[in-house]
Amino acid sequence: MRSAVLPRLLPCAALLASTPALAQQQPNPAAAPRASDNPGDIIVTATRRAEALSNVPIAISAVSGETLQNTGATDVRALNQVAPSLLVSGATSEVNFTARIRGIGTVGENPGLESSVGLFIDGVYRSRTGVGLSELGDIERIEVLRGPQGTLFGRNSTAGLINIVTKGPELDGFHAKGAVSYGNYDYWRVDGALNAPLSSNAAVRLDGVWQKRDGYLKALTPGEPDINDRDRWLARGQFLFEPSTDLKIRLIGDYSKRNENCCGGVLLGPTRNLTRQPNGSVAVSPNSLLPLLQALGASYPAIPGGERFVYGVPNSPGVPYTSKSEDWGLSGEINYKLGSVNLTSITAYRDYKNKQGQDGDFNALDILNRQNLDRRFRLFSQELRLQGEAFDGRLNWL
Repeated sequence: MRSAVLPRLLPCAALLASTPALAQQQPNPAAAPRASDNPGDIIVTATRRAEALSNVPIAISAVSGETLQNTGATDVRALNQVAPSLLVSGATSEVNFTARIRGIGTVGENPGLESSVGLFIDGVYRSRTGVGLSELGDIERIEVLRGPQGTLFGRNSTAGLINIVTKGPELDGFHAKGAVSYGNYDYWRVDGALNAPLSSNAAVRLDGVWQKRDGYLKALTPGEPDINDRDRWLARGQFLFEPSTDLKIRLIGDYSKRNENCCGGVLLGPTRNLTRQPNGSVAVSPNSLLPLLQALGASYPAIPGGERFVYGVPNSPGVPYTSKSEDWGLSGEINYKLGSVNLTSITAYRDYKNKQGQDGDFNALDILNRQNLDRRFRLFSQELRLQGEAFDGRLNWL
């Protein structure tokens, strides 16, 4: 007879979703050239070409940029409001999480594994999907593709792919925008963008985001900070140069950082023992381990009748839930038209590092303490792509 007597814990996990592809109408021509004369067409680059949505022979769902903005989506986790086929889950930290499409994907939070759902931001492969949890700034479109995508995108994208394209510089004039948001738990978010043409064929764009919020899980141990807070920011600069109609150069540099106390877990009630009986049925009885842990000083809060849990977490003194990350990179994209052939080159260098720690027992007893988990990933990538048409458009090759 086997029995389970551990109290159940509810970690603060991120469970989110997404559709095969999200795109914005009338995208920035610097990010993707138009492939249709109809201004109402939605242009996507899911096949490594700028094509009208109606001409792409794969299942794609599209959401306009205005709709995406109205949902408040600022990172991959927030796409669940408009995209129900992608599952993004994480438990111990926001810098480690897994993405699955149609239930298929890499399971677990091992930092040594690349996700089988690839992540690309502005054409640059990101070796760890946790980068997508950082602020993204202004987004031109997001495409989420189902099924293996290794033929066109390479890497370990056997289950699917998330392709994010940010808004690039524009040559048609000076633009500036900004927004300030405030919410409960003293939530503040400030974001802004500035687009400035330097000449008739050059422009720059600056994007910035700052977000801060108090933790919504109250620390029950005196002197400890509240848990699951927000403290992150992003700065991105871009330069666009179009010396002719055949040549387009886009340079991008970005830096993002976070320093947060995340992620804690709460006791899920009612706590109980589950025992398998000889006839296969399950017998439920009061939890026998919880009173022992409480007597030793676990300090779990009492859960009121009718409630599932309390937004309060005891933790060992001096053992925080560390979640720090720093990500920066440089990339250059060149699009050159050689007669009937288009040449695309994307060169990039990324440097991503994170540090995390956790009071893994989620109580005041120092039973499971994981700290100083330092990781760093440096990535250089170079992509060369030739594409064109032949036989009066009957053959489209890449």
